[in-house]
Amino acid sequence: MVCVSSEIWGGPIRLLIGIYILWSFLGPSCFVGIASAMILIPMNIIVEQLVGRFQKKLIGNRNERINVLTEFLQGIKVLKFYAWEEYFFEKIVSIRKTELSEIRKAEFLRMAFRFLFLSAFSVVLLVTFSSFILMGNSLDAQTVFVSFFLIWLLRTPFRSILHLLAHFIQGFTSIKNIQAFLEGKELISISTKEETHGNSVLLTNASFCWRD
Repeated sequence: MVCVSSEIWGGPIRLLIGIYILWSFLGPSCFVGIASAMILIPMNIIVEQLVGRFQKKLIGNRNERINVLTEFLQGIKVLKFYAWEEYFFEKIVSIRKTELSEIRKAEFLRMAFRFLFLSAFSVVLLVTFSSFILMGNSLDAQTVFVSFFLIWLLRTPFRSILHLLAHFIQGFTSIKNIQAFLEGKELISISTKEETHGNSVLLTNASFCWRD
């Protein structure tokens, strides 16, 4: 918790300090490279929203699988008597396959964004140095290596900001799911209880016996 809270204020501060030092070496061209990196922020929001939708479907599939499995375990004697266990097994496996499909979709999106984030470093370098040259400046070894090092250092706070943004979106989605659950309609009990009046069984002039 302390680590996360420190990233909330520490990440932006480190990012601003790094941008200021980079600006002292490259001038306005550094903002062109940073602007190209900022494209990742809306892309991260879109990816996490899609992942949130997949997770919502995943929760529904998981609840359905648990309900079917609970029903199977509660009535296992009846299911074995009528030989229905194969049907329920196939039903559980089918729900599990749908659940795994949603997991694969979410993880594929996250892996694609991670690959994009790793490749964005090269794009930022290319855009930054290209704009620096187009503005009439000349690159020397000192400028290249110092800028390379500073942009490399900026990856950590920028990645922290993206992670915090992703956790915020996931938390917001979880809160909405909990709110929808708490505000849902109450389930109506379908069990009925019949009240009986008087004697259930009445015997007159009856005799009982048993034989060994």
